[in-house]
Order: sequence, then structure tokens, then C-alpha cells
Amino acid sequence: MLVLRCASGMWRSRDGKSACIALLCLGCGRTTLNASGSGDTASSDCDRARGCAASAERLLQAQHFESTAEVSLRDISAGGDGRVGIGGYYKGSLRSGGAGPSLADASTEDGFVAVYDANGHEQWALPLPGFGSQGVTGVAFAPNGDLAAQAFSDPKREALLGSASGTAFVIRFDAAGEVSVRKGFSGARTFAAKVAVDNTGAWIAVGSFTGQFDFYGLRPTLPPYVVKLDAGGNLIWLRDLAEVWAGQPGLGADSVGPALENLSVAVDAQDAIAISGDVQLDQHSAFLVKLDADGALDNYTFFGGNLVRVRVNGVAVDRDGAAIVAGDFFGDWQLGAERLVTAPNSAASDAWVAKLSRAGGLQWVKTFSGNGVGSGAQLTAVAADADGNVVVAGTADSIAIEDETFTRRDAASQVAFVAKLSPNGDKSWVYRANCQSAHFFALALDARSNIWAGGEFDGELDFGSTPTAALGHPDGFLFQLRR
Repeated sequence: MLVLRCASGMWRSRDGKSACIALLCLGCGRTTLNASGSGDTASSDCDRARGCAASAERLLQAQHFESTAEVSLRDISAGGDGRVGIGGYYKGSLRSGGAGPSLADASTEDGFVAVYDANGHEQWALPLPGFGSQGVTGVAFAPNGDLAAQAFSDPKREALLGSASGTAFVIRFDAAGEVSVRKGFSGARTFAAKVAVDNTGAWIAVGSFTGQFDFYGLRPTLPPYVVKLDAGGNLIWLRDLAEVWAGQPGLGADSVGPALENLSVAVDAQDAIAISGDVQLDQHSAFLVKLDADGALDNYTFFGGNLVRVRVNGVAVDRDGAAIVAGDFFGDWQLGAERLVTAPNSAASDAWVAKLSRAGGLQWVKTFSGNGVGSGAQLTAVAADADGNVVVAGTADSIAIEDETFTRRDAASQVAFVAKLSPNGDKSWVYRANCQSAHFFALALDARSNIWAGGEFDGELDFGSTPTAALGHPDGFLFQLRR
């Protein structure tokens, strides 16, 4: 099979029917071809012929979302049937190679959602147009195949990385892409974030707000909002986290509430809820909160310390209900019995990932040094598979992950990477790509535990042999790795 690279960055067969497949061998740095898409034949042939490392990971497919203005892919969800859903926003005309969506021109930012089958072929794609700016910030599949999403709509939106200000809403699509539910939240400034779906099909949406927030007459006191709806969009409960902020300096009931960023949510097998994010505090910089299925507070943990910057950029839950958080930090702080400290005389951050039990106890924490180079390293997305393995993604000017060190090619570039860790946090493998500037917003694991990663990039994104260049500022990307 002759494999060609489309101008937009999608690798496809000549007949246009099969999603690529170009496999990148990290052991030898070359691309091999695999007609089946499994990677098994090409992997063994490459290892025998070139002596590559047996653990080298392979790229199954990659897609470039381009626009004359901007594209950002903000979330990914993988369904039990192998389908993959994505959401984000774009301005201008959205185009992608091969099986990806192509959407009409938008003079302002419009949201979009798209669903692919297990082979990477588009099943449906829809824009979310409107007055002003719209964008999708979170997507999650329900057990029945519906795709739930959280989004924002605001004619005066400020384009801030990781947040979207204005009126938030949740929307649900059936398997054919038809809208079945739409519910809105009102408020002067509302910041929509992620969404999760539990085993009953109920969906949980989180976000932040300033000033007054209203959900059909219900008004939480302090941000964030956490709302749970049944499959039909009927309210089950709505709450804030005021009892978490109680006793924290400057965040009591008489305050305007915390300034929150990077809010994320995940649901475990028992429908318990994990919420993470960043908060501007003197003594703490990030948090993890656990709620039960009824919304009652179970436990919470703050991360950081005085004059320390700690960020949590995502949360995942494993098969045992443990929560995994990932982010970056700068300074010297304590987590349980572990001391975390960045390199002295450097402004570079280090990346970190930690696993906390269902009860909130620390099970392990791993740090990946930024080696004091540039701005250092950060993890911006995390996921966990059915076997308890952990996958993280991020970018770095330089990063040391156990025995491997990756450093940018020059001062104008970065390293983008995905790493798989064992249930105990030990490195299994690392996949890397060179880029000018990139940001991972989401990871998802499909029914085969293959890994989907997505986000946005500026300049050039190089998977090792066939670089692709951003047309907009930024463009979006989506790729799949064999587990």
C-alpha cells in the first residue's frame, strides 16, 4: 500500500478509504507503513531489520485541523464502542485532511464537535454558531452512545488560554449527531470547563464564575459550580465548594470567592467525582476535591506552599477510584512525605504527577525535571486505562523522564511528548515530537487502550519525518498512539 501525506497533515491510503497508516519508529527515527493499522507487523519488521528498541511506541494516525484564523481542540472522549469525540472552537474556515471535518467560514469564534469511528473516519461534525463567540470546552460519551458537551456563548468573550468567559451551557447529541438536550447557565462572567458522564448516563459539568450565577433559580455562593443532570437534562443537584474554601485565608463566605483556572472533572466506577484546578491563594496553588455520587464532600487536598507556584492541569481516575493529578510547579514544597523542589537559581518549572487513593492518601508522586532550561517542563493532560496505567502529555524546553532526557532543538522550539507510566508510576515509554509551540488540552484512551491526544500548535509540528505547519494562529492537532 502506498501511503501519502495530505497537505493538511493527515496520512491516508491512495484509495482514500483507510486512515493511515504511517508508523513512526522512535528507535530508528524512520516511518514504516502498516496497512492494517495495528502496528504489530511493522513493529516487528522494523525491530528486526534495524535493531530498534523493543519498547519503541508507534504513531497510528495524525490529523491537522487548519484554519485561516485559529483552531483549538479542547477535549477528547473515547466511547466503549471505539468511537472518539472531540470538541473545541475555530475562526475562519475549519479544514482537516482525509476523514476530518470541514466546516463553513466563521467571522467570529464558533464551537465545533465531531465524532469518529474506531478507524478514524468521521461519522458527523457540527459547528455551534451564534452571535459573538462560542466554544466547546468539554466532551464525554455516555453509556448509550450519546455525546455530552459543555460550552460557552459570549458576544464579549476574552480569548484566554484554558478559560472561556460568558454564558455556559451543556448540550447532548445522540449517536446521529442530533441535539437531544440543551441547558444554559446565566451569569455576568461564567467560565465553562470540563464535563464527565457516570455509569447511569448522568452528566457532571464544572466551571467557574464571578458575580452572580444562576441555574434556573438555583444560585451557588462561591465558585466553582458543580452541576449534575440526568440523561434527559433534568437537575439532580447543584453545589459549590464553599465548605472546601472555608478556613482558607481570603476565601471565606465574606469574600468574592477564589479565582479558579484549569478546572477538570472525572468520574470513577462507583460514580464518585474528582474535581481539580488551580486557585490563587497565599499558601496553596492547586486542589483536588472528591465528592460522592450524591454530591456530598468526601475529601480534599491542597497542593503548594508559601511562595510556591503549583498547577494541576488535569485529573483522571483509575479502576480503584484513585485520582491522578498532573501539572507543573516552581519552588520547594511538601506533598505527604515527599519533598518537591525545582533546580536552584533557575526560573524553569518541573512537571509532576501524583496518585492519591480514594480516601485522599498519597500513593506516589513523580517529578520530571525541566533541567533549568528556559521555562522548564509542564504536564497539561492526564488519563488512566483499565489496567491502572497512567498516560500524561505536555511540553517542555527540556525534560528528564527517568533515564531519558529531551531538549528543544533551539531557543525558538519546544518538545511535545506523551509518556505512559505503570500503575506504580514507573516509566513504560515516551513518545516525543518537535514543535515551535504546542499545548495538549486532552488525552483519551479508547476501547483498545490506544491513546488519543489533542490540542493546538503554532509554527511547525514534527512527528519525526513529515512535519506539518500551522496555517492559523493556532491550528489544532489530533493523533493516536498504539498503547
